[in-house]
Amino acid sequence: MRRYLLVVAGASLVAALAAYGFMVRPVPKNAMYEIPGMGVKLALPKGVSPPPFGAMFRSSDRTITITVSVSSTDLPRESEEALEQTYPEPVTTFHGDTLDGILHRRTRGDGRTWDGWWLNVEKGKQHLDVMVSYQGNDPKKFEELKSVLSTIVWDGRTPDPETVFGMKVDAPGLQLVRENSGALMYSANGGPDWHQPFILLMALPNKLEEDKLGNGEICGLAATKFFEGRSASEPRYSQTGGVRMCDVHGETSDTGVNYYAAMAFPDGAAIQVVAEGEPDAIRAAIQSAKRDSRL
Repeated sequence: MRRYLLVVAGASLVAALAAYGFMVRPVPKNAMYEIPGMGVKLALPKGVSPPPFGAMFRSSDRTITITVSVSSTDLPRESEEALEQTYPEPVTTFHGDTLDGILHRRTRGDGRTWDGWWLNVEKGKQHLDVMVSYQGNDPKKFEELKSVLSTIVWDGRTPDPETVFGMKVDAPGLQLVRENSGALMYSANGGPDWHQPFILLMALPNKLEEDKLGNGEICGLAATKFFEGRSASEPRYSQTGGVRMCDVHGETSDTGVNYYAAMAFPDGAAIQVVAEGEPDAIRAAIQSAKRDSRL
């Protein structure tokens, strides 16, 4: 499972949770922000703030989302075809202040509900992907967002995925997957394939309301998505040291997933976890994870 899947994994679930509000930290217009551990800097548009986890940025009005990832893996052909359908307009070459790459564009219509830019840049074996999506109603604003791409500075380093995400998990028998950054993954062989024991942590851009976490609604929604109709346990809810969590496990799906969790921290930050393995061991590992707070 290569970089495309790590960028977009859980995207529909994130969209389903988008109505829950987002905790942001004000940032001056055009302030340059350096993503920890990734070697990437960019100027954030007005109203867009650094995330507490990972490298998914969102505006306070929830109309702008910027996702940044660096990977050393190539896309399989099926993922390339999926992206071509997501960004159906002709590609163009991109020449920024410090980077050259390939630029993809999509606009609304034919069932598409958001506008987007996707920039891909290569340096040696490293791939930088920056996706900017816009769900507002101002066509000029979407065109203006293209200017964010010209501000990007990337030094081409091999990222530190734990520093990028802002968390470290001690998962016995699993190794850190170093080929991708943005999401945080551990697997049995250290590679990004889902069809093996693994834990994948992804940042959520929204706060998780206590009642929807505690009553199992969020984990129930996830079980429907990830377990594809297979049998699943009743969602469990717990609160430890101010960290609220629900989780659910079931029969392994065709995608190699048998465990899902959502976690909400006291400051409003939230993550979701998909995994394959022994549910209680996974639960213990993520509950004892060490967070590098950025707020």
